Amino acid sequence: KWEKSPIDKVKINFDATIIKKKIGFGVLARDSEGFVMGESFKVERLQAEWDQIYALEESINVVNTLNIANAILKTGCASLANRIRNRRVDITIMGHCIDDLFNSNDMLHNAKFKWVNRNCNKATNFMN
Repeated sequence: KWEKSPIDKVKINFDATIIKKKIGFGVLARDSEGFVMGESFKVERLQAEWDQIYALEESINVVNTLNIANAILKTGCASLANRIRNRRVDITIMGHCIDDLFNSNDMLHNAKFKWVNRNCNKATNFMN
């Protein structure tokens, strides 16, 4: 079930999926009233393990484009949520890429990242 974000926050839901050997992702930005402020969708050929990181990167692009100072980014991918949480100690290539995304983007200093049950991310599931 969709829940309102705090008044000073913008909620960014994102997800990725594999469609016929291609990666599809969706990003949706909504204010505290549920008004859609921006969205993005793309289908690319990528290796499957990188689809969620690509969706994260595109979500960050939406945050930057809309100049959102206080974002709440939500993903249904537990693996990505754990990588984000442990990005400073994750020595894998993916961990390094995630850490680079955070270090190169001032807008993310106030951002919050949350894992949501995949069934609750219906808006981005529909886009995929």
